[in-house]
Amino acid sequence: MGTLEAALWSPAPSVAVGAATGLPDAALESVRETPGGATVVAGQLPPRLGESVREVAREAFVQGKR
Repeated sequence: MGTLEAALWSPAPSVAVGAATGLPDAALESVRETPGGATVVAGQLPPRLGESVREVAREAFVQGKR
């Protein structure tokens, strides 16, 4: 999951990150904005990838609360 986490919250241009994750720019922005946005996008992905996106978003949210 580290690679997915790095790609989702990378400071790299969104085009490069989108290509690395397979997410369109709008979906990537939703994932980065809120846990709810990540959940919506995750629900549209294949189950394994969707669960990874949800887990990364949860972890980022928890880390942001500290």
